[in-house]
Amino acid sequence: MRKILAFILKIQKQSAAWKLRRRGLSPEEAASENIISGKSWDDFCDLLKAAGGSILGFDSPMDSLTRSEGF
Repeated sequence: MRKILAFILKIQKQSAAWKLRRRGLSPEEAASENIISGKSWDDFCDLLKAAGGSILGFDSPMDSLTRSEGF
């Protein structure tokens, strides 16, 4: 499972690098654009939302004390 995940992440990273080269941007320029446009903040908030989803998932505890410790 770990090897499959590593392979998928490697392909995603290569794809992102290819898209940047196609647009003629360096990784630093792309990061700067994302910060200025607010995309970095949106991505961060989406990651927090996904983390909350894993805490509130199907097999999470239902009592409030245990659930609050998960946050």
